[in-house]
Amino acid sequence: MYPLRQASHTHALSRLRARGSRAITPAPAKPEIIPDVSSPFLSARWWADLPIARKLDVYVALVLLLTLVLILLTSLTVADLNRSSAQRLRAQARLANLNSLEKALLNIETGERGYLLSQKENFLEPYREGRRVLSELLPKLEADPEAPPALHALAAAIRSYLNEWAELNIARVRSQGPFSEAQQLRVFEEGKARFDLLRQQFAKVQNQLTEQFTQSRMQNLREIGQLRSLVWVALGVLVGSTLLLRLGTQRVVIEPLQRLRESTSRLGGGDYSARVSIQRRDELGQLAQAFNLAAANLERSNQSLVEANRHLQEQQAELERSNRELEQFAYVASHDLQEPLRMVSSYTQLLERRYKGKLDEKADMYIHFAVDGANRMQQLIQDLLVYSRVGTKGMPFQAVDTARVVAETLRDLEVAIAESGAQVQLGTLPTVWGDPSQIRQVFQNLLSNALKFRREGVQPRLEIGAQRENGGWRFRVADNGIGIESPYFDRIFLIFQRLHTKEAYPGNGIGLAVVKKIIERHGGRLWLESIPGEGSTFFFTLPEAPAERT
Repeated sequence: MYPLRQASHTHALSRLRARGSRAITPAPAKPEIIPDVSSPFLSARWWADLPIARKLDVYVALVLLLTLVLILLTSLTVADLNRSSAQRLRAQARLANLNSLEKALLNIETGERGYLLSQKENFLEPYREGRRVLSELLPKLEADPEAPPALHALAAAIRSYLNEWAELNIARVRSQGPFSEAQQLRVFEEGKARFDLLRQQFAKVQNQLTEQFTQSRMQNLREIGQLRSLVWVALGVLVGSTLLLRLGTQRVVIEPLQRLRESTSRLGGGDYSARVSIQRRDELGQLAQAFNLAAANLERSNQSLVEANRHLQEQQAELERSNRELEQFAYVASHDLQEPLRMVSSYTQLLERRYKGKLDEKADMYIHFAVDGANRMQQLIQDLLVYSRVGTKGMPFQAVDTARVVAETLRDLEVAIAESGAQVQLGTLPTVWGDPSQIRQVFQNLLSNALKFRREGVQPRLEIGAQRENGGWRFRVADNGIGIESPYFDRIFLIFQRLHTKEAYPGNGIGLAVVKKIIERHGGRLWLESIPGEGSTFFFTLPEAPAERT
């Protein structure tokens, strides 16, 4: 009865979907177009029909042309500025070197005079320092191609003063002793005359270098002013071109897109009479025509969609009612069949006890088969009843301390753990949101399986842990048992599916199916990883408790 009803529901739903899909097929329509409103220039036919890319090309070409002209002028001005700045810096460096040269020459003259008067070597320290500075500066000044001729003449005079006067006097005193008073007076007077000539040359060169520096500095300032003016012109041109581009973009693109957005919002709000008022042949005009066509089709098909959705909701409600009836049927059937089966099992067991050995051997075997079949049927019905109660007899969700649940489950399995000698390793377990009894059933079934499917001669080892995952908790229950081959990963979660015979491992193949249904009721996932001969790890997710979310 119920499978036929559900099949008829599925067939009716497919017919309704087919009819709904035919109802929303758009029919051709001629959209209503309202003339665009813009300035006389921008709304001219040749401009309105020009593609947006071409319009932007016109704007960009103008901006690029102005930018290239400004870049060229700026580059020329900057090049001139760099040249004048370099000249100014070189002139400034010459002046600085000339000052250092004059100080060094003063040190030489002072050291020479002091040594000639005292014949003490420590008076030659200023002399030696001056010679060191001269040895660094004179080659630079002589190698400068832009230096005035007077600077080269000054360098030659300095070398002559050193080599033909100062060095000779110092060598004379070292080899022959100090000068007499008359000789000393003559040497000092001639030295003063020579040094005064050098001072005059220094002043002449300094005047020439100062004039060079002043001219280069004035040229540098003039070019800086030109560059500043050019920068202001460039800024003005760029601001003007940007405003022009902004105005063009506003008229050509932004305003039509705003009208398209307004019409789209009206259409999204349920106003199927919305149309876009753009009359152009460019991309936006084509988009407006396509929008108007789609809006017209939606307006005509809306009523059909409403009717189809109404029928679909009715069929969905009917399917949900049928599914509830099927679940109720499974529960009632499994519940009501238990009493007749208990009677059959009781009478067959009574026959077995009273007539065992009184009939022939085949009769005893037949009675045994009947008793065993009735017991197995009763167990299957009880398992089916447990399976059906997952969705129909569950408790309201509440905060569940999984650490306490696991501890209680381990106490229930204390005998099996002791007999197998299993080791249990517990991690930190959280508080979750769910049905306490069903979550305990999940751990009960997984741990029982881990103890049942252990390897011979190997001490069982169980691990239980949890970690956060996507706003919830992911649990893992691992063992070192016989493991499962990958082709059977999905099969073991089906009801009454077994991978081993009852003689090898007892059970009816419903434990993992119940676990899967419980996890799905809690909105979680269940999967496993396993290596045959090494063990299995079952993973499942549960939502966290509301208190933990805050």
